[in-house]
Amino acid sequence: MLNGLLDNVFLAWSLVEDFDVRQALGPYGFPEKFFPSGASALSVDAFFAEIGALWDVRGYAAAIVSFIDGYPYELGRDVYPGAMASIIRGGKLYTDYIENITITDDRKQRNRIELQIGDGKHEQAAIVKVQRKIVDVEHLINVLTQSTQGA
Repeated sequence: MLNGLLDNVFLAWSLVEDFDVRQALGPYGFPEKFFPSGASALSVDAFFAEIGALWDVRGYAAAIVSFIDGYPYELGRDVYPGAMASIIRGGKLYTDYIENITITDDRKQRNRIELQIGDGKHEQAAIVKVQRKIVDVEHLINVLTQSTQGA
């Protein structure tokens, strides 16, 4: 009768709150976001899922910079897709790749270049990468020992 009651009722949810993000969002920020982990709460898998979820909702810097071609940079010589560019925002220096270049040449704007620095994609957190490698090593050991446990 009580089979699975502990996992399905008491350990079904895990709550993690990042206070710094909550303060930065202010009173109108979304208070919660659900990330399914496929594991019961208070387990190692849930811990790694929580760390990955916190990484997924972190902020990132991206900017669009506009200038006239040749003043101060020239397209193709100084600026090209995939080149590194830096911006200063809030007193911090951010460096990322140039992802997109838009050229506008019409009657209102002559030879205007817009650079998109950073695309908003974010990499996985380091601890999630470590967890994935640990799982890969576990699978390798299972294959080598021909074990069916944990697979």
